[in-house]
Amino acid sequence: MPPKDRRKCRKQAGRNGCRQIMDGYQKKVNKKSNRAKMHILLLFFLILLLFGLYFLFVPSIKVPSPVSDTDYFSATQLEELKFAAAYHRAHRIIGLARFLSTLFLIVLFIVGFGKTLEEWVFNPSCPVRSALLFFLFFYIAYFIVSLPFAYASGVLVERTFGFLKMSTSQWFILHIKSEAIYLVLGALTVTILFFFIRRFEDFWWLPATGILTAISVFIAFISPLVIEPLFAKFTPLLDEKLKDDLIKVAEKAGFKVKDILISDESKRTTHTNAYFSGVGTTRRIVLYDTLLTDFTPDEVRLIVAHEAGHSKHHHIGKGLLLNALGVAVFLCFFALLLSSYCSSGEFKFAYQPRVVALFALWVLAVSFLSTPLTNFVSRKMEIQADKESLLLTNDVEAFISSEVKLAVNNLSELHPHPLVYLFYYTHPTTLERIALAEQHRKKQD
Repeated sequence: MPPKDRRKCRKQAGRNGCRQIMDGYQKKVNKKSNRAKMHILLLFFLILLLFGLYFLFVPSIKVPSPVSDTDYFSATQLEELKFAAAYHRAHRIIGLARFLSTLFLIVLFIVGFGKTLEEWVFNPSCPVRSALLFFLFFYIAYFIVSLPFAYASGVLVERTFGFLKMSTSQWFILHIKSEAIYLVLGALTVTILFFFIRRFEDFWWLPATGILTAISVFIAFISPLVIEPLFAKFTPLLDEKLKDDLIKVAEKAGFKVKDILISDESKRTTHTNAYFSGVGTTRRIVLYDTLLTDFTPDEVRLIVAHEAGHSKHHHIGKGLLLNALGVAVFLCFFALLLSSYCSSGEFKFAYQPRVVALFALWVLAVSFLSTPLTNFVSRKMEIQADKESLLLTNDVEAFISSEVKLAVNNLSELHPHPLVYLFYYTHPTTLERIALAEQHRKKQD
């Protein structure tokens, strides 16, 4: 309150009355401050939208390539890859639209419909149950809003470019399974957050970080046994010679594995991939059956050596550690944000249900802002694994030919826009990886 108004207040209402007036004035200031925060946040996302539209529709700028594509790709392959830009741009446009619709929904649950819903579900004596009920309504709304975008990306685009092999009903069943898992994990997260917010006030984020980290490790452990079988059928690799070669490569990198499994991915898509999953006693190597169909044994061996390289450099463990640190920082700053909302009077309690929507907004903002950093770390790990695969196999030709096939089979962009590279590329480009193999060849010569 300005000094002039403060003096006038004392004359008219006395000390106690003035204090009430000043408190009311402060609440108005705080509400204006919160509106300003929301406007700044919306302006921030508008700027992000403009950036998104820029790199979606101005594809003329390209990441410099260390080698020429014509030296490694045939004219026919390059002709096929002309569709790559359109394929990925379609996914990015849908992704941006989904992002903005999610943002609108979250804001609606914070300042609009969410207030009415909160009045209906909130019981201060049962904050966790109230938050879970609010979260359930929020997730149902999110599922309805996001479903058209998921269908457009997962069915229409994939089918248009010849990747999707399953029916729409089969896709929908897999989508429901995926969303059900996210619903359970989301409900578990909400339960943990509100339990600790209710009991530990300012430092609730410390025990919450510990519990959430432990859960993420547990999920990584059980995923090969419980989650992955919900989406694919796994059978042992029957080619004994290839199996022995792949196990030897893995063991050479210090990765002890009893079996190599084949995923029946060809029933759903023509995409090609291989991966390691699990931690501790649940670790395993998984190959898409499309990999065995389209790639030579030497190329499969090279790809498995790459995955073994991740194990040798302890990337799963490092990833879990970085995730724990990220969760701690994320929750610490969210605690500060929540405290500011409570002190300003926007929230009466730190555990009222609309905090769920505020948390969702924080997740959306931080995940977007941290994407360039996480992608950078991921690319560094991929380069380490590439180098290790070359050391384990010393097969430059298989490395290059496998990269070429992966690029063609998955319609990879050889020359992405710099912002696309920054925000979407968890792996180096195909040409960057080929250049790495050529550097290895020169060192060997």
